Amino acid sequence: MGNKKLLLINTVDKHSAEDNLFVPTNGLPGFQPIALGIIAALTPIDWEIDFIDENFEDFTDTDASLVGISAYTTSINRAIEISEKLRKKGVKTIVGGKHACLYPDELINCFDAVVEGEAEHVWQEIIGDFENDNLKKTYTGEFIDLSNYTKPRRDIFDKYNYEIATIQFSRGCVNNCHFCGVPVLYKHTYRQRKVEDVIEELKQITQKYVFFIDDTIYCDSKSNKKIKELFIEILKNKIKKHIIVAASIDVHEDDEFLKLAQKAGVKVLYIGFESENIDDLKNVNKQMNYTSSTTKYSLAVKKIHRYRMAIMGGFISGFENDTSEKIIQRCNYILKSSIDASTL
Repeated sequence: MGNKKLLLINTVDKHSAEDNLFVPTNGLPGFQPIALGIIAALTPIDWEIDFIDENFEDFTDTDASLVGISAYTTSINRAIEISEKLRKKGVKTIVGGKHACLYPDELINCFDAVVEGEAEHVWQEIIGDFENDNLKKTYTGEFIDLSNYTKPRRDIFDKYNYEIATIQFSRGCVNNCHFCGVPVLYKHTYRQRKVEDVIEELKQITQKYVFFIDDTIYCDSKSNKKIKELFIEILKNKIKKHIIVAASIDVHEDDEFLKLAQKAGVKVLYIGFESENIDDLKNVNKQMNYTSSTTKYSLAVKKIHRYRMAIMGGFISGFENDTSEKIIQRCNYILKSSIDASTL
């Protein structure tokens, strides 16, 4: 075993503009990569921990003996590049994140270990195996009970000027939209944390802006009741934050939710519209949008705006029947709509 120093890297793929390639990122630089904060909190106290977010600075080299790399599909090539460099000098590398969970087999030869599933369940085992020079090629983490949720070590984020803190209330989604990896990752389950634990964590966050990284906070009748309880407790505890959340289009039919969300400080709702074409929605099984497309989209936007919340709309390019003309039409639809911001 080498030194007890762990480096955690949030990777970003940075192709140069000269290559005429799309330049993907893990998200806006202002967002904390909360998963790495959780890994830091799970690591034994006798380990030294360093952290690099490539949204702010490029990784160059390290004297750490163990490196944990988090990557989306958009940045997996960058993660592999870093791993290859480190392994040549004898540094052990571990990869986790959504791409590793969905495609672990393709990464086995690129890293010393691949983590599939939730790291909370296996991180202590990984550290022990590393200390005994016995790392396995793959680790599979089972779903944890979120009543035992590990709060992230936010002090590792202090080296960067994050404008937006991240927090997690739930994991998973019960829907089955065919384009989305979340149902596969979480096996169509949906779990929520204790409201009082989330309130305690919110009180400890110093940033004014807070992003709930949940894939959706509005999922089914039981879970919707609990998110409303959270909003009520935010009000009771006089927590003054500007909050960003993701939710499905059907929130526009729930006035109680919209009223409580607005009072609790929700400023932005991220909503997956995906397409203005109902045939596209049916082809990808976006059921909650079937009766909300086109005309009802505009009604939903107007309704949410009445509660003084902005809308970031998620749209898709690359449907099975998409053509360049249809994608241009989709762009024109977005520009003509009253949606405040969009991803495509």
